[in-house]
Amino acid sequence: MRFNEMNVNLQCNYHCNKMLSGNVDKQRPALQEKYGDKIPAQLERLARKTTYYKFTKEELMEIIHDAKEATKWYLTRDDASA
Repeated sequence: MRFNEMNVNLQCNYHCNKMLSGNVDKQRPALQEKYGDKIPAQLERLARKTTYYKFTKEELMEIIHDAKEATKWYLTRDDASA
């Protein structure tokens, strides 16, 4: 779940995450709007799985590379729209 891109969305740190336990009442509709109606339920099923997966070093390096590339893309996209 930690590296699932659909599970990484901004929320306020203290109020939403700590005081409102993730603010699920607002998170679910926001996920549905962003990714589609089925995604929140899929993410919840993934979160309930009791098995754990240990990433290899190569897989982690690929995740890091992909995240850096996505960050570059977002940064250039913001520069172009400014």
